Amino acid sequence: MAALPRYLKRRSNGSYEVQKRINGKVKTKRLGQIALDEAKVLRWAYIQQWEEEELGKSQLRPRATPEAIRKMVQEYGEEGTQQYIWSLQEEHEADKELRKKPSHTVEELQIANRVLKGHLTIEEAHEQWMAENAQNYSARSQQTHAQAIKLLSSWMGDSQFVEDVTRRKAGEFVTHLLKEPNPRTKDGSPRSAETINKLISSYRQLWEFLRKKGIINENGQDLNPWDRQQVKTKKNTKDSEDTLPYNKVELKKLSKANLPAPFDDIWRVALYTGLRREELCRIETKDIKELGDEGIFYFEVRGTKTAAASRKMVLHPDIVGRVLKRVKDSPNGRLWWELKTTRKDGMLGDTMAKGYKRSVKDLKLNREKTRFASFRSNFATALKQAETYQPYLMELMGHKNSELAFSRYGLEGGIKARYAVICKADFMHPDLSAHE
Repeated sequence: MAALPRYLKRRSNGSYEVQKRINGKVKTKRLGQIALDEAKVLRWAYIQQWEEEELGKSQLRPRATPEAIRKMVQEYGEEGTQQYIWSLQEEHEADKELRKKPSHTVEELQIANRVLKGHLTIEEAHEQWMAENAQNYSARSQQTHAQAIKLLSSWMGDSQFVEDVTRRKAGEFVTHLLKEPNPRTKDGSPRSAETINKLISSYRQLWEFLRKKGIINENGQDLNPWDRQQVKTKKNTKDSEDTLPYNKVELKKLSKANLPAPFDDIWRVALYTGLRREELCRIETKDIKELGDEGIFYFEVRGTKTAAASRKMVLHPDIVGRVLKRVKDSPNGRLWWELKTTRKDGMLGDTMAKGYKRSVKDLKLNREKTRFASFRSNFATALKQAETYQPYLMELMGHKNSELAFSRYGLEGGIKARYAVICKADFMHPDLSAHE
């Protein structure tokens, strides 16, 4: 004899009754000698009534989201959760028979079953990735990855599990990004190819982590669906590789210009330190340190790009006076207190660069491929011109350097070694023959 549907019992006289335990109380309702199909439909009306009476409408069953299912597994175990999902499936069939809008969609029930079997959602995979690798990424990079994952998860909809992202699905998402208006642009233009490639980079890194963990294995092959999904880009003249240093004449113009605050100081600090825009803008007065009483000052740079970007940047004697004056005059602990931003993430680099561009407009520093980022190119050029040992140059630039060149000297010795390198370089008289 086939087993009866859940919550239905058959008495010896052939009649049916509904029975369910709610809050420790066994509720029973006799249905009489009716057809099984009719009994299957009627049971849900009584169960809903009992749940509302005993639990209250606000405490009825939660939506079958991955979070809710995982919480149930913790509280009731896999067996209890599986029974819960079965009951949802039966409810769904009953709602269809009564021509009611189902309380749970088929997709929700499929999600619940997959969660119970251990499948990871995209957001859960991202949380696991960051839990194990957060130390390798700056706060800004972590925020960028989180935004990318949220965008993908939202687009995937009900198919939000990592194994649902096949190569074909990844390609469709990239096509969607190329066509969808960018919410950050006023004219509704789509995202740039560079922005899309940054998103793809986030996905590729996450799926590489999952691949190494053995969590994904597409069609039995050890593949990453985001490989070779990059969008072709036009040559970007603003790329750091194409940015040219300022020449001697341009630097002389700047030194005599007396730019409005804070730009008359900020360009000099950029020239003598080579800091990236956001690294420079985030400097606070507490980040300026002195080595004992030796008159050697340095910045504790908080990197915004990579872990290697966090470093100690020694100040050249030519800029120490300007920096210390700003430390003394600062009303709020920020070195560049005049800079303001309306961005939600508080980033100041773009605002500063635009302000600098306006302040030098009359100087006609409009040689092609020169801009605020040119000061970083000047810094690298001056160090190369001074024949700086390559690992030292890499560390001063904030690039990844496995040798950790200055660390072998210890804190004090490392600061002095940096100071010697910086003082040897001539930042105001660059030799640009290599760029011609």
